[in-house]
Amino acid sequence: MTEQQNSDDSPLVTMMRSDWDETLQKQAMKAGACLVLKKTYDLQQLVAQVMKVLG
Repeated sequence: MTEQQNSDDSPLVTMMRSDWDETLQKQAMKAGACLVLKKTYDLQQLVAQVMKVLG
């Protein structure tokens, strides 16, 4: 996971490796991520989750 500053109000989506665990997910959320997906995501799931975040 790379650290990235989110200087404006745009949502931050973090994509992680397929071997992520809950600790890494919690760290990403604390760092400002609004969405964490496992690398083996389904395309429809990805679109649905991103649309949910964007409102």
